[in-house]
Amino acid sequence: MGLAFDAIEPKVYPVALELFKSGMKRYQVAGKIYKQFGEWFGVPESEVATAMIDLSISCAEKDYIDRSVFDRENINNRFNQVIKMAWEIFQCKVGNGLIDIYNEASMQLQFACILQNLIPVFIYKKDENVEIELEKTLYYNDKPLGEVDMFVVIRKGNNKPHNIAIEMKCYKEQASSGGKRGATDIFMKDVYVDIEKLENYKSKGTCQDTVLLVMTDLKRLVHPKNKDAKCWNYDISDGSSILEPKELHTPIGGKEDISIKINNQYLFKWTEADKYYFLIL
Repeated sequence: MGLAFDAIEPKVYPVALELFKSGMKRYQVAGKIYKQFGEWFGVPESEVATAMIDLSISCAEKDYIDRSVFDRENINNRFNQVIKMAWEIFQCKVGNGLIDIYNEASMQLQFACILQNLIPVFIYKKDENVEIELEKTLYYNDKPLGEVDMFVVIRKGNNKPHNIAIEMKCYKEQASSGGKRGATDIFMKDVYVDIEKLENYKSKGTCQDTVLLVMTDLKRLVHPKNKDAKCWNYDISDGSSILEPKELHTPIGGKEDISIKINNQYLFKWTEADKYYFLIL
């Protein structure tokens, strides 16, 4: 089609950067830009153009994250990015064997340690404070709503606290007891359960932002050879997505009364580090 990167990047980059600043996630930014592509250049997309668009979006996303952690005024925005930074550090350390993860509990502890160590680095003013609570019970109208793996409370002066609820999921082929672990179908379903839980926490106002962190060493969960089994109704494979509200009732693990409702959009985009795979939603 004749369009070079230096023709696409100046158009895509600034738009993508502003969309990231508005709070959009990467797949939302990409979707919006793809829709505008034909209007901008008067030609259809091609594989080459898509690759160049993705590269431009990646540059904007990286710069957005880099700049956000130095935002001296907006501590909420800053620490949303610090959490992502902690997750990147966690991936590097686990992937390179510097941290051993045996189960979900050790995953929670190690990630919390990394995040806790980053907090004082990114506190820029005396009236700022960030606290981490593990296994915290959340309440709505004075009644227990559920227990969240990690709860980050961000305070700035007399402003109302900004709360971030974080759920974590870990699946390893070998159980901490040393035996072979099964129940991959339950793990897949439970990822969807956690998505629903986080949406519920936010809709009830107990938190303003949510994060789901998932790790596994089971390649076929991320890159399956086929999706014939009913558990793939709870698809978490790389590149899968939830683009519209959906309800799921597929029985898993002998349970027939499953009812999960997802309202928002999600893209399952895994990253790989050595033998492990990592996902953030």
